[in-house]
Amino acid sequence: MEQVVEQRGLHVLVQFEEGFAWTVDCGVGMRWYWHPTEKQWTCRPCSSATREEATAGFDPEAAPAEGVCRPVDPALAAGIPRETAAAADVRTIPSLGGR
Repeated sequence: MEQVVEQRGLHVLVQFEEGFAWTVDCGVGMRWYWHPTEKQWTCRPCSSATREEATAGFDPEAAPAEGVCRPVDPALAAGIPRETAAAADVRTIPSLGGR
């Protein structure tokens, strides 16, 4: 179960059973999560114990959602070396190697 705690433009702070996470939905069934330790968006779900921890390094004014929802290599989005996965039209973020 999840609950929306706060919304800032495209960014939504959600509380899950596991904790809190800033998310961006691309409108194509893809959701991205702010990773406060790595200070980047990731396609892998992650959560923080507190709202403050989840917000570390997050800047809703910096437009991090730009480029989050665009086609790239699915191997990069999944963290798999390109050589071991076939390319297809999926969504990812530039910090994961998006084109």
